[in-house]
Amino acid sequence: SSTVLTVDVAASHLLLISTLAKLGDTQDQAKSRETVAKVAEEYLARDWRSATGEKEKGAEFNSQVEKILMVLLSSSKQVVEVMEQLCKEGVTPVIGSKEGTSDTFP
Repeated sequence: SSTVLTVDVAASHLLLISTLAKLGDTQDQAKSRETVAKVAEEYLARDWRSATGEKEKGAEFNSQVEKILMVLLSSSKQVVEVMEQLCKEGVTPVIGSKEGTSDTFP
């Protein structure tokens, strides 16, 4: 996942691996879902920048982040805990900061 350079490729990558995770036996699916959730968390924690070095933003970026969030939530065993983490480490710092950013989820 470190070679993924853009958020749209990251979202497509997650959709692909989450689909592949649904194949196989039940034990393989459970392990694969954990891996998908981990990759989704890594992508959410990444500071996405354009080719020019500017911070990604806008409707298209938000749409890709939404896809990543959906994959994370659908792949997580503990959805409530994930939501709690996103609120505490993602939303609350953004609301409380002048810059509108979160250290955990830039």
